[in-house]
Amino acid sequence: MLQPEPPARGTFALLIPSNMAWQASSFGGALRLDFRPLRPRERASRVREKGKP
Repeated sequence: MLQPEPPARGTFALLIPSNMAWQASSFGGALRLDFRPLRPRERASRVREKGKP
């Protein structure tokens, strides 16, 4: 198995659990990331998407 490549210099990698949602927005010239738990409807739609071929 190949090891994943590390992120490029000046970047970062962030692993979040599959039961979390995130949203990116610009805020004062920077990028803002907001995280929250999935809502029940979002969780159900992800389960349906995984079942598609």
